[in-house]
Order: sequence, then C-alpha cells, then structure tokens
Amino acid sequence: MKNKLKHLACFLIYLASLSANSQENLIAEIDKIRADCYSSKENGEFIFITLGLFNEERLGGFIQHNNGPAFRLKYLYPEYIDMTGSNNDSQSLTYAEMMNNKMTGYYTYTWYRGDSPMLKYHSKKKNKPYFLRFDSGADDSKIPYVACDWSKSSRLSEEENN
Repeated sequence: MKNKLKHLACFLIYLASLSANSQENLIAEIDKIRADCYSSKENGEFIFITLGLFNEERLGGFIQHNNGPAFRLKYLYPEYIDMTGSNNDSQSLTYAEMMNNKMTGYYTYTWYRGDSPMLKYHSKKKNKPYFLRFDSGADDSKIPYVACDWSKSSRLSEEENN
C-alpha cells in the first residue's frame, strides 16, 4: 500500500512539472517582441519610427519616434484582403497610439505577401496620414539594446544618391 501511494505521489509531481513547464513556454512565446524600423521623408524632414509588436498581435506593442520616448500601442482590429488568383494577398493590423490613456493617432501595419511591410500613421491632431517604408539599413543595428541604428538608415543613403 505504501509503495502504491509513493508511486501515485511521484506521478502527480511529474504531471505538475509538465504543466508548469508548458505554461512557462507559452508565456515566453507570447511575451516576445519583434522590433522593426520604418522611415520616410516628409516635407524635407526624415521620420524615423521603431515599431515593436508582440508575437501575439492582440497584445499590442510600442512605438518610438526618432529615439524619443516609447508609447503603448493598443490593438484595434485586423483586415485581411484575399485577392483570389493573385499572389498579392495582404494582412493589415491597426493599433491605437496611446498617450496618457488617450488615443492620439493610429498605426496600420500592412504586410503584402512577397513584399516588405509598410506602416501608415494617421495623426488625430493633424488629420494627416504618413506613409513609412521598412528601413533595412537601420534594422541592421549592431548597438546593444538599440533596435534601430538610424545612422545606417536606407533613406539617408537614398538622399546621398540624389
């Protein structure tokens, strides 16, 4: 009888450890953030945006403008465009930019199959859209804890070539 109880206790401890490990892995996967660099040139001025999104899109993310303070992004809604017969399906995710718990604008992250993602910012204050492209130069940051190295921006090299 003692032996059976001992085996039962070991089995229950084993099951509990499996459950704990699977929850840790799930949490680690959800909490991962992917940071990408986007830039544009509007009216002669460069706009540099660091976009950080959780792997689980509905958790939102953060946005950082020109290495300034980071602001929270709140997930709003997805949009899927299925162009039957074409290889250009797309997916858009829209996020609200939150400052002091108020929406100041929104970002739409759009991914076209086979192409680089794009980012559109629409400011509530200026009521104007800004279109930003993925910046592969800045995205290749070698600086620890810095997602985007704007000194390597693709937009800067484009400017030099013009």
